[in-house]
Amino acid sequence: MKKKNEIRGVGAGCNTQEIVDRLRHLEAEIEDLERKEKELDQQTLWLQQSFINVKEVPTNKRILYV
Repeated sequence: MKKKNEIRGVGAGCNTQEIVDRLRHLEAEIEDLERKEKELDQQTLWLQQSFINVKEVPTNKRILYV
């Protein structure tokens, strides 16, 4: 009969190296996703600024649908 912790994979006989490897992989994945999020945030700011720039050009003001 397996105990509750053994079923979850954290009991006696669990391969701790596999857990450490998985944790490192997940940490690297989080770092990569955070980097991508920062890139998207920067691109969003650039896009917002581009909209502002286009709206402020006097020749564009008469043809804007905003």
